[in-house]
Amino acid sequence: MKKAIIVADDKESIVKSMKKMLEPYYDVSTATSGLDVLELCDAKQYDALIIDVIFEGGMSGLETAAMLRENDKNIKIIIISAVDYSSATRQQAIKIGASFLEKPLQLERIRKILEGSDE
Repeated sequence: MKKAIIVADDKESIVKSMKKMLEPYYDVSTATSGLDVLELCDAKQYDALIIDVIFEGGMSGLETAAMLRENDKNIKIIIISAVDYSSATRQQAIKIGASFLEKPLQLERIRKILEGSDE
C-alpha cells in the first residue's frame, strides 16, 4: 500500500507537476491553501505533507505545518520554497520537526526524506 501524502502550493501548475512526479510512488492528494490541507487531514490520515512556505492570502505554509504538527506528531513534513530563505525560516521549519528543500525539487531527495533515510 502506498503512503498517503499531501502536496500543497498556491500555484496550480506546481501542484500538478509535483503530483505527476510523485504518483508512481505515493497516494497523492493536493491542496492550494493551508485551509485545504487542514480539511484534508480532518478527513483522512496522511503520512506526509509537502508544502510551500508562501501562500497568497491566508496562513503560510509554516503556520499550516505547525498547526498540523500539533495534531499529528508522526506526519513527515517537508517545507519547500523557490527562495533561499533566511536561517530563521529554516530554524522555524526545524522547530516543528520539518525538513526544508529548495525548488526545483528532486524526486530522489524527497523520497529519501519520506522513506526516513535522509532526515
